[in-house]
Amino acid sequence: MAEETVNGAPVTDGMIQEWADEAEAGYD
Repeated sequence: MAEETVNGAPVTDGMIQEWADEAEAGYD
C-alpha cells in the first residue's frame, strides 16, 4: 500500500472509504 498523506497525516483505507461515501452522497 502506498504511503499517502493529507496535511502530513497518514490516510487509511477507512478514511478513503468514508470520503468515497460522502462524495457519492453529494451527487444528488
